[in-house]
Amino acid sequence: MSRFALAAAAAISSLILFSGVASAQQAATYPNKPVRIIVPGAPGGLSDSLARLVSEPLGAALGQPVVLDNKTGADGTVAVQFSKGHNDGYTLLYHYTAYNQNLVFRQGMPYTPADFIPVAQIAVSGTALLVSASLGVNTLAEFVKLVKASPKKYAYGTAGITGQIAMEFLAKAEGLDIANAPYKGEAPGVTDLVGGQITAFSGGSLGSPFVTSGRAKALAVASDTRSTLAPNVPTYAESGYPDLVLPSWTGIFVPAGTPPEVVRRLSDEITRIVRDPEIAKKIVGFGAQAAPRGSAEFSSFLEQDLTRWKKAATVTGVKMP
Repeated sequence: MSRFALAAAAAISSLILFSGVASAQQAATYPNKPVRIIVPGAPGGLSDSLARLVSEPLGAALGQPVVLDNKTGADGTVAVQFSKGHNDGYTLLYHYTAYNQNLVFRQGMPYTPADFIPVAQIAVSGTALLVSASLGVNTLAEFVKLVKASPKKYAYGTAGITGQIAMEFLAKAEGLDIANAPYKGEAPGVTDLVGGQITAFSGGSLGSPFVTSGRAKALAVASDTRSTLAPNVPTYAESGYPDLVLPSWTGIFVPAGTPPEVVRRLSDEITRIVRDPEIAKKIVGFGAQAAPRGSAEFSSFLEQDLTRWKKAATVTGVKMP
């Protein structure tokens, strides 16, 4: 090896050693200033509320304020762009199911899974297929029979890609001819459902007031297990559609390059917070279930989730603009 090569190798070794020492020193004093969480949702919305549920006790645990910075737009992509590259541990990213969906259904996304480190999962829920109580069907099989008997007669509402994918999955499997009526939110869609303007709403919440009051009925949920919110509602898999498992989720990320010791600290603290019975109870109030997964387990979950969405895209042919 030449003297130049030896010198270069020595320099690289010194740099790696220095970086490791600097990382450890930074972690030892972390945090020494406020931490921010970039949230892809408006203040007062569901994402903001769930992020705030974690941010306040996290601030107490870290001994520094944890503030929310709301960056809306493009199904969370704007928030991703604001977070990317800030790898000193003081910028966290709160995100949800759209994080993986965008990578599958949209072209030219400004990020890849390698750009962020999963820190901790917060919650999980299952999108439900809702029908009006007055429709006269009590099971998913009865719904399929009704729609199949009258092609083009019925329409279902959605307020996002998850609900559309779930129904298109079902339609492909059963040969249903049912139209999609997109809505800007679940509330107006389910309001039209109970008013008779549409036949079903795919992507509904089991915690919806229309469901809890009995005006709307949940026939199936697209999660891997039944929800504690409505344990009597079967999963799609239990109803004969084993590939229709599309759980919705929320969690915290940090940009790639964040010191491992900082990632570990954040993961431990957030997981501990989500495990707290009072926090878990509040998460249920938002129509979800606590999912206290640390960094490694959350990473594994996300890999499986990405695989599920890729398969769903292939099966249904659905694309996003």
